Amino acid sequence: MKAEPQVERLQLPGAVPGGASSLADRTAKYFGVIAVAYPCVLVIAELTTTFADPRIGMGIHTALLSVILLQASLDDNSTPRGFLLALSLTPLVRILSLSLPLQDVEIIYWYAAVAVPLLIATVVVARMIGLGRRELGLTAGHLPTQLLIGISGIALGGIEYLILSPEPLVDDFSWVVILLPALILFVGTGFMEEFLFRGVMQATAQESLGRFAVLYV
Repeated sequence: MKAEPQVERLQLPGAVPGGASSLADRTAKYFGVIAVAYPCVLVIAELTTTFADPRIGMGIHTALLSVILLQASLDDNSTPRGFLLALSLTPLVRILSLSLPLQDVEIIYWYAAVAVPLLIATVVVARMIGLGRRELGLTAGHLPTQLLIGISGIALGGIEYLILSPEPLVDDFSWVVILLPALILFVGTGFMEEFLFRGVMQATAQESLGRFAVLYV
């Protein structure tokens, strides 16, 4: 019998055996570098803002935001791009709080002034990534569990108050006086932070980090 000719497979330049799995490995490593490097820079920026010079800290935050957005615009992989867009919101929080001209504004209204543009930016990022209500956690779940978690915030808030001993935001403890500040804090810090971190950022990080995304965010 005539032997079948041996056909040698051609390998294109730059091709890697097991292309799909190799690409997935490279994407995972690339995502891992992003997930570690950028938060480290964020920590440096926060430490600089708190213990050194806020202007230098804001400069680091601004540079970090620029690099993240540039990388997101050049990246053709949907998973890192979505995570990068979500991660860009973290330096934006500090940039808004430090750059807005609020010196002559009462402290309680600072929260509202920062929360409004940040909420708009977060909604825009969520729409760009294609996150729905379910991915963002904006759906009703197991009501007793949700109520238990909500009530636990009272105890945690009391502990935080004892640790920080903050100055009071209002002079008179009456419903008329505290209603607006309470609403601003509820939306501007409570909902806004959960929507950003536990909604947009955790949803994008979970694709590659799995359960570790909860701790990471």
